[in-house]
This record gives sequence, structure tokens and C-alpha cells, in this order.
Amino acid sequence: MEGTRRKFAERAVFLALSAALAAGAWAETERSAYPVTEPYQFPVQPGTPEWAELAEAGLARNACRMPAGLAEQMTSEALLETALDYPYVGSILAFSDPVQGFWSNANYNDALAELVTRPDAAAVVERAFSKLPPLTEITDVEVMIRWTYLSAFSQGLANPQEA
Repeated sequence: MEGTRRKFAERAVFLALSAALAAGAWAETERSAYPVTEPYQFPVQPGTPEWAELAEAGLARNACRMPAGLAEQMTSEALLETALDYPYVGSILAFSDPVQGFWSNANYNDALAELVTRPDAAAVVERAFSKLPPLTEITDVEVMIRWTYLSAFSQGLANPQEA
């Protein structure tokens, strides 16, 4: 009987250790799936002499491209912040319908194009939204602009583009 108890105890310990290892491996895999946690900093920004030169030559939009493969390595939160920092994100406001503006922007905003493929995109946008004060209490222009863009992102994600 003592041998049976020992075998049972060994099996229980083995199963517990196996479960702990599997959980640790899963957590590490999830973390390493998107190793880039910081938003991309666009090297050329509107208002700089470099931007003016590129804009004059019709090349400013090309300067806003992210390095190939970077967006796929970024967390959804980093993608959202990068999409919000995209120099042409304001073009969303050129449309009377924020959903159209969102999907138009997703055609050339690399971070936004990747974000819309993520299953957690809507949740990430909603978390960012929840950190803002209610619209009626916003007095800072930058916060109002962020609210406007997040609103367009939320509406765009809720209305997927037809193929």
C-alpha cells in the first residue's frame, strides 16, 4: 500500500510540475509573439525642415512607412499608439463618415493596417478610451484630438470593411 501511495504522490508531483512548465512556456510564447512593446517613432515629423523638403518633392507619405516586418512584431497597444502618432492620421477627419476615414487611413498607415488584423484590437482601443475623461469634461485640445481619433478607430473596427 505504501508503494501505491508513493507512486500516486510521484505522479501528482510530476503532473503539477508539468502543468507549471506548460503554463510558463505558454506565457513566454505569448510574450515573445509580440516582442516590440514601444510605439514606433516616425523619423521625419511634420513641421521639420526635412518634412518640408519631402512634402515639396511629394515623398512625405513614403517617409511615414514603417520598416518591413516591424508592425507584425509589435504589441497591439504599441500598434495603437503608433497608429495615433502616424503623421497623416488627421486625414481621418477629411471624411464625413469616420468609418470611411478609418478604413482609408488603414490603407496606408502600416500600424493601423496591422492593428485591424488583431483579435484584441477593439479591446485595446476601448481600454485606451476608458483612460480618457468623459467628452463633456475634456478641455485640453490634445486630449480632444485623441478622443476623436479613438472614436473613429472604435467605429471603424465595429464596421469591418467589405472585401
